[in-house]
Amino acid sequence: MNRKCAAAEGWVYGGPGLRDAVLPPLRVRRALLRAASQEPLLRRYRAWVVLVRMRLWVLLWAVVVLLWIPLDLTLIGGSLGWHLALGRVAMAALFAGAAWACRCKPTQRNIRKAYALLFGIPLVFFIATAPYLKSTEVALSLAGQAYLHTYQLFPLLIAGSIGLLPVTLLEGAGLVVACVLASVASVVYAMWVTGHAILPVASEFGWLWTLFIAGSAGTLAGVSQTSLLLQHFRDAGTDPLTGLLNRRTGVNLLALQWEQARRDHRPLSVALIDLDRFKRINDAHGHKAGDRALIDFVERLRAALRAGDALIRWGGEEFVAVLPGAAVHDTVRRLERVLHEHPLTGPDGAPLTFSAGVAELEQDAPRTPEALVALADRRMYQAKAA
Repeated sequence: MNRKCAAAEGWVYGGPGLRDAVLPPLRVRRALLRAASQEPLLRRYRAWVVLVRMRLWVLLWAVVVLLWIPLDLTLIGGSLGWHLALGRVAMAALFAGAAWACRCKPTQRNIRKAYALLFGIPLVFFIATAPYLKSTEVALSLAGQAYLHTYQLFPLLIAGSIGLLPVTLLEGAGLVVACVLASVASVVYAMWVTGHAILPVASEFGWLWTLFIAGSAGTLAGVSQTSLLLQHFRDAGTDPLTGLLNRRTGVNLLALQWEQARRDHRPLSVALIDLDRFKRINDAHGHKAGDRALIDFVERLRAALRAGDALIRWGGEEFVAVLPGAAVHDTVRRLERVLHEHPLTGPDGAPLTFSAGVAELEQDAPRTPEALVALADRRMYQAKAA
């Protein structure tokens, strides 16, 4: 994002410019297009938000579909009215089960399952009831016929509800296609059961176009939510001075990397890094010079780490580097490169050094991510005292 900022002070004086709002950076566009392009921690957070909103939405559906039963029995009546009432009870039960199923781990796979439940249940009900509702239209009162015509709005309501969720563009497009196909399937199924055309072709195409527009508007609303979610997540999880992850977000990232490393049986190294005698710089040259030294140090650390590694500002002049798939010797070699190949000097020209402690998941076998960091912390203090 293009921002006017004073890096050494750490104060941001403006938000994204108009160009960023209209044409966001490539990385942001990819994150809005598909979930796989999002950072792991952001992808997990978005999945959690989607599942929470879906749980609330299906609980609302479970209540709302039951409110249609008195209308079915009053305006339609007969055996069809009772069949619709039983179908709505079954749909409410399925929605209640879907709400329970949404209490799961926030993963992309579980999001897809939740989409199938939230959108599949009402669309299947719409397809299944289409021929029976159309076949009884002439035997109903004007009020009953008008009530049946509102069933045409069912896919429209479902397509519009896409805007309630922070979807990606591909997810929204898939849901819109599902709504359009369900509407087409309802017409084809009704024609097959009744043996005659239900709607004029031109009218049906007009309805499908309206459904597509409603779904597209819902998708754009959902993608805009994802964009705001992405921006707010990065603002809340980033240290304003260095641009690194802050401690709160770093703890969550470490927990995620911990789970993946244990599941895949691969190494996970953590290095806790502390600048030596940093307080002397602040006392002798001021906080502005200290901030500049921190920024320079972070740039050197970033250059020594791999693209998939994470660097976290743990607090003050302490940093935590998370290196998935890296053994201890590889982590130590990368840190030594910062000292020897890219030496730093402070404002007074004196060498700027650091102490570091490294711990690794498979070699040290700690029980928790916190224990892994604590072990690296102890080794850092041992190195500082040596």
